Formats: sequence, C-alpha cells, structure tokens
Amino acid sequence: MVRSKLAQIRQAVYEKYHPLTPRVVLECLGLAAFEAVVLFILYAYLIHGGRFGEALVSWTTWMRIICLDAIGCCTWLHSELKR
Repeated sequence: MVRSKLAQIRQAVYEKYHPLTPRVVLECLGLAAFEAVVLFILYAYLIHGGRFGEALVSWTTWMRIICLDAIGCCTWLHSELKR
C-alpha cells in the first residue's frame, strides 16, 4: 500500500517536472533553427546593410545570434515546462 502510494507520488512529480518528451525537444530545436535564420537576416540588414557576405564572416554577428537564440529557446522551454 505504502509502496504503491510512493510510486504514484514519484510518477506525479516526474510528470510535472520532467515533461521533456521528444515532441518538446523537436519543437525547441525547430524554434532554434527558425530563430537563427530570422536573426541572421535581421542582423545582415541592420548591421551590415544587407551584405550577407560580411555578416557570414563577422564573428560578433554569430555571437549575438547564438546569445539571442539561446535566450529565446530557454524562455520558450521554461514556459513549456511550467504547463
């Protein structure tokens, strides 16, 4: 009786705090890829005046994209885990 109750509690805690299903992981990866493309295009136009070649070789552009992408994905994943 006690073991089954503990197993139920453990399962409920696991489902609440570890819902990283393959669907959630794939959605997060898709979001990261989409954000990276959009941010690259925005930075190429805003910072480099539409010159994609300069944006490709600029390491600061990639660092900004990676940082913003990580923030966006972490925010989305946090909201997904709170559901």
